[in-house]
Amino acid sequence: MGDMLELKPLPKGYISVSQANCYRTCPERYYQRYIKGIKVKPGFAMVIGSSVHEALETNFVIKKDSESHEDLSQGEFIDCFETKLTANVNQSKEQFGGVEHKDDPGKVKDTMINSLQIYHRELLPELLPTEIEQSYDIKLDNNLTILVRIDFIDNEKIVDHKTGKSKEKLTQPTVQLVIYNLARPELKLRMDRLVRVDKDKKFHQTFTWDSTPKEVTDKALNDLIDITKGIRAGIRYKNPGFRSMNCNMCGFKEINLCSG
Repeated sequence: MGDMLELKPLPKGYISVSQANCYRTCPERYYQRYIKGIKVKPGFAMVIGSSVHEALETNFVIKKDSESHEDLSQGEFIDCFETKLTANVNQSKEQFGGVEHKDDPGKVKDTMINSLQIYHRELLPELLPTEIEQSYDIKLDNNLTILVRIDFIDNEKIVDHKTGKSKEKLTQPTVQLVIYNLARPELKLRMDRLVRVDKDKKFHQTFTWDSTPKEVTDKALNDLIDITKGIRAGIRYKNPGFRSMNCNMCGFKEINLCSG
């Protein structure tokens, strides 16, 4: 992405990891979402993930503010997740006409609940929130601003939660955690992966890092800067094949906004 390109201001005045991931996946998708401001029907897995994060946030707020610093009971925690899920599905129906299903929604929900029950029993009690939902503006020397929102800080570490089916082992922090670490470099990093599992099948993953290696930070920042240049230059194209995705899996294709 050459320096001779005319670089316009960023649509929102800043870049975030979610914006960068969207552009990396498909610049056309970024254009529809962030330039034209069009939102499409979310996938059920995304709604599940949002509901898990909201249930965790509710639990952490109660745990932080209570004298006992105890979690919700397991029943209350699962009820909270199901309430959030119902509300988010209903909101999607009102705004977009429904939710996109690629797998059996009942199976997805049940296996997520199994994972949450295991997480509540084995890992949640050891976490004590000190900060929740903190936002930071990271200003780089090239006048680029990165907006960061850290969901949860536990004493000396940033804790990020991911849901899904992946069981791939992480050898280094995710880009999101790397950028979080720029905002709070004194903190350690932890990723808790909540993998959907069948009943009575135990599986969860926790990854921790004392710090982010400089070469990992440099690569994440350089990638972010390159993506920002592409956005500002108006470089836009369809990107089928990225991480085994194709245009038929994209909501913008379904509503005839993209002919890819």
